[in-house]
Amino acid sequence: KKKDQDEEDAEAKNDAEEKAEHPPAKKPTPRKALPEVEEETAEVDGKEAINALAVRLVARLRERGLAVADDDDAARKQIGGYVMTHKRGTTVDVAAVIRQADVDVGRRVHVDNVECPDNQGLANAFKELANYEFKVGDKFKGAA
Repeated sequence: KKKDQDEEDAEAKNDAEEKAEHPPAKKPTPRKALPEVEEETAEVDGKEAINALAVRLVARLRERGLAVADDDDAARKQIGGYVMTHKRGTTVDVAAVIRQADVDVGRRVHVDNVECPDNQGLANAFKELANYEFKVGDKFKGAA
């Protein structure tokens, strides 16, 4: 009986040491959900009106924190495609465009505490790459 008790004590001690050496992983903090999109439509009657709507939507999506292209023309073309997808006749379902952009474009990655403001874009790019590597399961590249 004493031998069995000693073995159990040794196992319990080893388990306690392992837990102390390898604490449980921290749970990731959940992201704040994007605000709900109210139902909204817009009337467009020509290419100029579509471009103007795309420019307004780019500004709104940037305010929401989405990662639309930094170049205004590229962003307008990107969102313009969504506008054309959700256009029925001369009416565009603006809420559907925003919802689709929420899913397809994703949020802008931002790194805090960058010492040199000129390096903010580079730091954001590295953070985005690290997030991608973690998502695909390569933890070593993600941590590097």
